[in-house]
Amino acid sequence: MTRAASDAIRPIHDRMPVALPPEDWATWLAPEAPDPVAVRALLEQPAEAQLEIVAVGTLVNSVRNQGPALIEPRAAGPGSEPAGLFAEGARPA
Repeated sequence: MTRAASDAIRPIHDRMPVALPPEDWATWLAPEAPDPVAVRALLEQPAEAQLEIVAVGTLVNSVRNQGPALIEPRAAGPGSEPAGLFAEGARPA
């Protein structure tokens, strides 16, 4: 689920993930009909403390690319993409 971006995330994108801390998981996953006001409040919690902004390479620009290298911090300089991570015919944008 996503929500409107916070001030810290807005320069990167206009949406951001909803991140629920573990103490709210039971409320979110409760099988009974929860109080809609309480559930809505969970979606509005600030997530900055749970997020780390890290520059990554252009591998993330294609859904055809897969693997943990997608979230590796970007190395400086041209040609810094890890080898062997592209799907057939896929290249970074």
